[in-house]
Amino acid sequence: MVQLSDIMDALSSATTGQRQSKLYAGEAHILWETLQQRYDYYEFSQIVINNISDSEFKILASKGVGDTMRTQINRLEDLLNTFGIPLPKRPPETVIESGETDVWRDDTIFNLLLMGIQNFLGVHLRGVKLFVSDGLRNLYNEFMVEELKVHDNLVKYGKLKGWLPSPPAYRQRA
Repeated sequence: MVQLSDIMDALSSATTGQRQSKLYAGEAHILWETLQQRYDYYEFSQIVINNISDSEFKILASKGVGDTMRTQINRLEDLLNTFGIPLPKRPPETVIESGETDVWRDDTIFNLLLMGIQNFLGVHLRGVKLFVSDGLRNLYNEFMVEELKVHDNLVKYGKLKGWLPSPPAYRQRA
């Protein structure tokens, strides 16, 4: 199995032009677009996490959502830098807290974070479907597994708190 570290090692001694020739234009676009989306969603998540009033939920969101995104952002930045692809504009390092946690309800924040995670599952799957490079496909598979774990934990917590929408129960007619 080809590892991302193997690709990075092989590319480290190559010139920028040689590195870019080992990457298809579509792959470069997917990497760049994913990082741009991660930046946007990371900034948004920091804003809403600052407005969470439930302390357990705040920890879950900060660790699960925040840490996963930071890790993926770092890996994408390293990869784009290796290929000589300019990075999108970074979000601010810190987000200013409003100090008012009653602006957003925790259940609304929960559902917004959950929708974002569900969106990124699709982003990762798109990369898996379209990447020609084994290393990039493996990377996006890893991203998807990480995202699924965060999704699973968030869904479990949402059920516990009663924040997941409850569809009507199905009852078969006799």
